[in-house]
Amino acid sequence: MEACRCTASWMPIEQARAGGLGCTWCSLAWMRDGKQLVVSTDVAVKLAEFIRAGGEVVHLPQLKRVAYIAPDKVVAPPGRARFEDCPDCERGVSRSGRPCEYCQGTGWQVWKACPRCGDTAMWRYMDDRTRMHCQACSATWGIDYPGWLAQRLPARLLMPRQPA
Repeated sequence: MEACRCTASWMPIEQARAGGLGCTWCSLAWMRDGKQLVVSTDVAVKLAEFIRAGGEVVHLPQLKRVAYIAPDKVVAPPGRARFEDCPDCERGVSRSGRPCEYCQGTGWQVWKACPRCGDTAMWRYMDDRTRMHCQACSATWGIDYPGWLAQRLPARLLMPRQPA
């Protein structure tokens, strides 16, 4: 699976429907080996029921799979992440006039943190960017941990920022 340009490691399936899967923000298709991922009608019905009950279905391109997070394990965005204005652009637009590549046109920089203690500076990748370890509290987690996946911009901040 290949990620769209809007995300580094996740993409929730917000509307489960039969057909090709794609990013709900930029509309780029989710691809594997050059072919778009497709969901059958039966699977789409099950996904819709799961999401309606409060669960999340997340695309993890680094692990080449889709993860299902039960409703009681879902962490609301932004989790422990912190945000600040993107230093490389002006409200999501680069100096060249195109959407900023650093923040994907959102105008926000996301600082991920340890899901346990919230420290943004003391965690490190352990292997191939799929396992992390916090040196401050000794927590270890994987890329599919709900507290890690929640560290993203809330939907209300995903739209590119327009000039004031």
